[in-house]
Parts: sequence; C-alpha cells; structure tokens
Amino acid sequence: MVQDVEGKVFLTRRAAGMLNFPKAWVLPGGHLEEGETLTEGAVRELVEETGIKVDSTGAYPNETYAYQGKPVKIEPFFAFESSGRPDTGVESDGLPQNTHFIMFVRV
Repeated sequence: MVQDVEGKVFLTRRAAGMLNFPKAWVLPGGHLEEGETLTEGAVRELVEETGIKVDSTGAYPNETYAYQGKPVKIEPFFAFESSGRPDTGVESDGLPQNTHFIMFVRV
C-alpha cells in the first residue's frame, strides 16, 4: 500500500480484460520471488506495478529507502491467510488446495 504523508492511498485500476475484478480499483501488489525478503519484494513490486522507484540508502539489516531525497518507511501492517476459490477443489484431507499468506506492506 503506497501512502503519502497526508494519509492518501495510491490505487491502481485493473484492466478491463482481467478475469477477476476487471476495472476494479485496487492496491498495487504481487508475490514474493523465491529467496526474496518482504522488503525486497515490496520494493520490486512497487516498481513493477506503479513505476515508482525508491532508492536504497544503506545495507541490510539497517537498510533505509528514499524517494526524491525524502525518507521512505517500509513496514508490514496486516496479514491473513487466503484459502482460494472454492471451485479449485480440496485435498483428500478436506483442506483447500490453494492457500496463500497475504501480507500488506505500507510504503
């Protein structure tokens, strides 16, 4: 979730041809690549989804970020598990086949 100092939130609009929620206004997002930290994934997805690039100003674990010379805070703020669509079936133990852990990160 991209939020400015006034608390305004940046949304993107899904394409009309999307299978799920066409033309809906949504938070930019994506998924982590294998071996990626939460912060690395958030920074990469921010660029991929919005074109907004924040610059790293330090080295991990005290890495900080900036946008146009101003500090940027990157912090997780909400999480939940999603079990996917019911039409995708279930395993023999009755659990959903498709589950995801969803983490919201504020930039």
